[in-house]
Amino acid sequence: MAAAKKSSRENVRRAKSFNRIFCILVAAMATLALLAHFKTDLYLTDRYSWYIFMGNKYNDLGHIPNGETKALEYAEKAIVIDPERLESHALKVESYRRQGLFEEADEELFALKGSNGLIYYNQMGYIKLEQGRINESMQNFAEAIESYPSYPGGYIGMSLIYLKVGDTENAIKYLNMGKSRLENPDDSRKQIFNGRVHAVLALIYLEQGNIQKAEEEIKNAGKYDKDAVNYASQLIAG
Repeated sequence: MAAAKKSSRENVRRAKSFNRIFCILVAAMATLALLAHFKTDLYLTDRYSWYIFMGNKYNDLGHIPNGETKALEYAEKAIVIDPERLESHALKVESYRRQGLFEEADEELFALKGSNGLIYYNQMGYIKLEQGRINESMQNFAEAIESYPSYPGGYIGMSLIYLKVGDTENAIKYLNMGKSRLENPDDSRKQIFNGRVHAVLALIYLEQGNIQKAEEEIKNAGKYDKDAVNYASQLIAG
């Protein structure tokens, strides 16, 4: 009987020890995942790039309260480090545009026009689309596609324009063209663009009345960007 009790106590002790070790491992893995998610190593090695990374993350997660405002704060921090690099100014444009501050976005964009047409044409296209200026938006996205044919943004923007005017055939055509450009593994915004492709496809299915397919694409979009469908919906609203 004594031996049995001793064995039972030993089993309990081992179970508690195992649970402690398991909890420590889970906590360690969660910490590592969190550090990787926010690229803290980049913070130590390249502060400018880390500010841009965090700013883009807040912009792309615009459903978080004051996300765009936080993005703008990171853009300003990056500009203090190096005012000549374009990424910080592009981040400011995106932040202003998402807040509906089009005049501020325009001012920032015109400063970039001569040095980075890719940012200029794509962002200007989205600004005009949100303002309902369809012809100007289409012209800007066409310029982006012609000048930067390997970049998916112009095609996705053009798809949104056609969806806004109810032309689902051309919307799908340009969306597929943009999707094919996502095969480039070096695209730093590949995940965000993937989310937008699925989001636009979801809206196309809704326009066609295919609710089941729309729901599937909404789920697919959420795997890449939880705010993708809401973002695309706002762009074509009105």
